[in-house]
Order: sequence, then C-alpha cells, then structure tokens
Amino acid sequence: MNSETNYEDAETVDFEETVAIYNDHVAANMNLISQIQEQIKKNNEGASVIILCMIAFGLNLLRTVPSRSNCSSQSQPQKERRRQELMEYLVHTEQSRDIIRMGPEAFIKLCERIRGTGIVRDAYRSTVEEQVAKFLHIIGHNVKNRSVSFFFHRSGETVSRHFHNVLTAILRLEGEFLIQPNGTVVPPHILNNSRFFPFFKDCLGAIDGTHVRVKVARADAARFRGRKDWPTQNIFAACDFDMKFTYVLAGWEGTASDSRILKDALVRDDPLVIPEGKYYLGDAGFMLKQNIITPYRGVRYHLKEYSRRGPQNAKELFNLRHSSLRNVIERSFGVLKKRFPIIASGTEPHYDVDTMTKIVLACCILHNFLRGVDNDDSLLQEVDNELLQEDVQPSTTDAREQDYRLGSHIRDTIANEMLEGEFLIQPNGTVVPPHILNNSRFFPFFKDCLGAIDGTHVRVKVARADAARFRGRKDWPTQNIFAACDFDMKFTYVLAGWEGTASDSRILKDALVRDDPLVIPEGKYYLGDAGFMLKQNIITPYRGVRYHLKEYSRRGPQNAKELFNLRHSSLRNVIERSFGVLKKRFPIIASGTEPHYDVDTMTKIVLACCILHNFLRGVDNDDSLLQEVDNELLQEDVQPSTTDAREQDYRLGSHIRDTIANEMWQHYVHN
Repeated sequence: MNSETNYEDAETVDFEETVAIYNDHVAANMNLISQIQEQIKKNNEGASVIILCMIAFGLNLLRTVPSRSNCSSQSQPQKERRRQELMEYLVHTEQSRDIIRMGPEAFIKLCERIRGTGIVRDAYRSTVEEQVAKFLHIIGHNVKNRSVSFFFHRSGETVSRHFHNVLTAILRLEGEFLIQPNGTVVPPHILNNSRFFPFFKDCLGAIDGTHVRVKVARADAARFRGRKDWPTQNIFAACDFDMKFTYVLAGWEGTASDSRILKDALVRDDPLVIPEGKYYLGDAGFMLKQNIITPYRGVRYHLKEYSRRGPQNAKELFNLRHSSLRNVIERSFGVLKKRFPIIASGTEPHYDVDTMTKIVLACCILHNFLRGVDNDDSLLQEVDNELLQEDVQPSTTDAREQDYRLGSHIRDTIANEMLEGEFLIQPNGTVVPPHILNNSRFFPFFKDCLGAIDGTHVRVKVARADAARFRGRKDWPTQNIFAACDFDMKFTYVLAGWEGTASDSRILKDALVRDDPLVIPEGKYYLGDAGFMLKQNIITPYRGVRYHLKEYSRRGPQNAKELFNLRHSSLRNVIERSFGVLKKRFPIIASGTEPHYDVDTMTKIVLACCILHNFLRGVDNDDSLLQEVDNELLQEDVQPSTTDAREQDYRLGSHIRDTIANEMWQHYVHN
C-alpha cells in the first residue's frame, strides 16, 4: 500500500496544530532565557536562583505540549467514528438521496463498478465508498471542496484528489454505459404503441442540445456566450426511448448552433453513428435530412397546442406524434440536471471548462447507470410537471418563418416582374446603383439591392489545441472572412477573425448585431448564395433551380424562377470577382502555405488588404487582374455537389416525413 495513503489528512492537520503550539512554547522559552540573561546583568547575586526557577517553569510548560502521537490518538478516533457513522447512514438509509442523490443499493453497486476500474482503491483510512460519496455529494449539491472537507473531516487536498480519481474512473465506464443503437431492433416504446408503430419503426431516438455554464478567460467569453447572459458550453446528445443517453458530445462553445455541432458529431473520430435507413428525431433547429427527421414548419407542434383541438390534417398529426416521441430528450436532460445540480446551476462553476466537460460526460454515464438500478420516479415527475407548466415559446421560429415569407415575397415579385416585363416601379428617392439603374435586365427589378455578400477562407497559424475549431472546408486551419461589396467591386463591410468551422450564416447573424454591425436599411437587401437563409434583407436564389451562369450557356431560362436565378447570379458574382482580385493582388491572404504571422495579425492584414483594394479601385483598377479572375471564373466547373447533396438529403428526409404523416393520417381517420 502506498505510504502517502497510510495516514489521512486528519492526522496531518492535528500534527500541524501540534507543531504550531510547540513553536509558540519554544518562543516563550526563548523569551524567558532572554529575561534570565538580563537578570544576570542586573543582579549577579540572585542569578543562580532565578535561573533555576525559570528552567523549572519552562520544563513545566514543555510537559503540557502533547506529542504528535498523543494528539493523533486524541482526535483521530473521534473523526474516524464520525466518518463511519456517515457511511453507515449512506449505506443503510433512504436519506442517502439527500446527500448523494441515489439510494443505498445503487450506491453500493456503483462503488463495486468503480472499484473494478482499479483507479480508485481502498486506502488505510479512506474506503472507495467514502471517496465515491464525496464525489457524488459535490456533483449532487454543487458545493466547494471546503464544504465537503468539513462534512467528511478531510483536508481540501484530499477531497480534490479523491474527486478527480473518481471522475477518471467513471469516465472509464463510458463504453459500458453509453452504447449507440445498431438499429436492428424496433424500440419497445414504438413497437408496443399503435400511435407510433409501424410509422416510426426506423426511429432510433431523439437528439438535442442543452447549455451548461462554464468558467473561461475573459478573452474567450464572447465565443461561449450564446443564448444566456453568461458563458456556456452547448452539450449535444442523443438518447433512446428508455431515457438513456446513447451519445454525448460536450465542450462546444455556447455560440455554436445545434446543427453545427451535429455536423461535427457525424464526422469526428468518435462519431454519432446512424445506421442506413434509420433516423433520429430533431426539433426545428436542425435541418431536415434522411437521417434527422424534423417537424413540419409553420404547423402546430408542441403538445400543449393540441390540448383544446386535435390534429386536423396529416401534417398536424405527424407533428403531434413527433413531439410526443421527441420530448424524451427534454425529459432526459431535465432528470439529468435535477439529479446533478453541478451542471444546472446559473452560478459560475468551481471548475475550469475542461473539467466541466468531463463532469458533464460523467453525469450522463451516472444517469444511464441509475436508469437501470434507481430511476427515482419523483425526479421524473418533477420534470414532467415543469414541462407541462412551460409556456410554448415559438417566437424565434415564428419570426424566422415570417422573415422567410417576406423574403420569398420580394423574390417572387422580382421574378414575376422580370418575366412579364411590364412593371415600372418608381424609385423611392434613394440612390440606385448605376450598374442596376442603367441595365434593363436588372432595373427596376433589383432597384432596392445594395450589393452582394459572401465569405472566403484565409489560412491561419494557430495552436494545435485550437486547430479543430479553425479547420473548416480546407485541410488546414483557416479563418472565414465575411464581406459585403457594391457593384463597383468595393468592399462595404468586412468581418475577419471567425474560425473556419463557422458558417457564413452564423457570421452574418453576428455581423448584424455586433457593435460595428452590417447595416441594411429598411426595405433594402443584399444578394447572397444558397448558403445563407432567405430573409427580407438577404435575398437568395431559388433552390433546386439552375443557378450558375454556365448552366444557362446552352439553354436560356424557361420560367420565372430560372430567369430570377440567372440574373441573381449575374449580379451576385461581383463578390466573387472582388475576392478574386483581392487575392490576386495580395497573395499573403491567398497562399495555401502556413502564414508567418499569428491569427490576430493575419486578421488585421486581411482588413488592411481590403482597404487597399478599395483605394486602388479608385486610382489603379489594373484591369489585367480582373481579366485573369474573370477567365478563371469562366473556366471553373460548376460545383453544386455540396448544395445538391444537401438538397437530395432534404428531399429524402421530406419523403420519409411525408410518408409517415400520410400513413398515420389514414390510420387515424379510419380508426
């Protein structure tokens, strides 16, 4: 047995107190000796008598100081007895739930599992049970080490060491308790319910994200501050219908969307595995795909919305039953946070972000373990009551849908006006770009257009720990540069510094609300590609319709949508030409080799190059550069693969959803 575990901290604390007392008495004796010396100088005749008296007094004091062994023997048994009483209380009474958030039987079984890892061992005066109890008390009450130190009569150092040992041991159990389904068996919750079977027979479970507060450096706070007023990490998880987590991905900053984290989860080294032909249910925050089935937008969804009036058509019935199944993930998150408040608190955590990431995963493992041996239905009842009491909050989705409809209306109006060729709408008094005003192909249809927006990637040099965040579509770390330009090929807005994994849409969202925002006047808009969401101030092309100029070289537009896309593409490529000239002129931001400057300096360099580009557009256009760029754009093959794949995935997902909805509706109306 290791020597450092032979004696526990109570003995160490007692000895330190003994040493302090001893030092005090030594100091007192030294003071006495000084007094003796002074007395000798003052009165030689009585010196011997005084010395004898002082020495006798000092020896008497020394006899009152307890030795280390005596001190330990007096205090240790009492503290050991208290710990034993506490452990007996945990093992033999149901009140253990108040301290470690589980019943005695579950606690004993958990200790056996943890002991089996070999990481946590019984020590001379500290059993595995005590070490596990300290860990559970911390995560079950979100308390500091000093509180546990007092409660268990241990020093803070011992509590910390035991906490991290138990944490490591629980993480070692991940492969045993976080198991992804292989899709060969229909979940009993679906199989045994005619409301769901056979319609959802290929469903594996549900996915969603939840936020957990973290403590980060002030410089990183902006990246982690998402929907909350404080920094959080966004925890992505999948669960089955037994409310057991099957996949957990923690550590993403709070600004990351659920869809972005899902994309990472599907391709990382330890991926979310979705067998062919199977799917998870997700909310409207995810994109509809063949393996992620989301509800119909613009249709009632939440269970409370159907409390007064049942479903009236196939889509409403689908949404009702989709919601009934998908809320298993919300209930799972609810029970998880009820049982382990350390990941539910709004106060700043006591641990750093890396440790909190491990704690989240450990809590999910413990949750799964307890679902098998100690469900604690009272917790689930609390969660269900709270979910029933929650107000339906569709405001964000409704606003986005409304924004989409307004954008769609503007786009349809332009397309139809251009096709009919007879609508002449007078300008509203603002300046129309000459490139539009003087071209009948674009005017008056695009009279409210300000220019175009897009993103481009520039390689950066970052620490290895940050490389994953910056590695987007390239094989190396990049930053995604978002920019807007007018039709004179001058940049009107530039936002540099975002990591390469960030989507154009996410950066646009930030650009519109930051302190130095992209300003789009009321009634005006920019043109964006299909990577952006259609809104009233960002007009995108029609999806699933020919778009690139080369696609119209052999056959002109056949309808309003194709005509719109052709002319949209003709106008929007101004941003691609601007980026092209910028990189031709300043290769420092175009090179595929690792830059010589750090990411902050490269961010400034990008902005400086854009400023120089605008300056030179007024005094030295260098048309040869523009000709090079135009030739390269003409030679480029149309690469709609990513968009086409996404569209195909959406169509497949839509087909699955429609099939389920229609089959359920037929069954519903005939039974």
